[in-house]
Amino acid sequence: MDQAHDRDDSAGSGQPLRFELVPVAPTTTGWIQRRPTPPPLVLDVGVDGEVRVAHATTNELIASAGPAYVRARPGKYQYLRLESTGGTQPLLILDIPGAQQLRLGAPRMESSWGDDNYRYVWGRWVEDEMQPTHEVTEPAWLSLVERFGLGTLVVDEDASGRIEQRNHFGKLKIVVEVVLVLFLIAMAVYAHFAR
Repeated sequence: MDQAHDRDDSAGSGQPLRFELVPVAPTTTGWIQRRPTPPPLVLDVGVDGEVRVAHATTNELIASAGPAYVRARPGKYQYLRLESTGGTQPLLILDIPGAQQLRLGAPRMESSWGDDNYRYVWGRWVEDEMQPTHEVTEPAWLSLVERFGLGTLVVDEDASGRIEQRNHFGKLKIVVEVVLVLFLIAMAVYAHFAR
């Protein structure tokens, strides 16, 4: 998915940028009805800052607005999963007149322990949001964050070593939990046969 038009190689040269927004299927919990998956979209950001949102397969224009009318802000999506400890996904929230709110998620890093690690986080407190509507590649997410003036708020946790520290702590926590469960089982067995 890391395609040339998702990169911001032209940021300094003043070229328009095009980003593919890959839809994220909504999650379902219990009896809550599942919302429909949003369509694949294309987001164009012009040299003058004009933002256009179009359907990726039909090229039908959904919305278009000048920079004064587009609101961009940071957000995060916190979740738990059965197969991992969960995570906090950084989001770029775009409110564009005429379009539904876009919650653009940064991609997840691969982890050998199944934990959901995200390379980038917001360097200050941000509001919790609903799950992302779309995801983009890492270069595209960074380009969009920069283009909308939020680049100074992004922290690279991989470069700072925080992800490695968190993974070590997570592994230690799992070992302690396993030892505790084994201890409780041993105590229950001992109590049962000690009678």
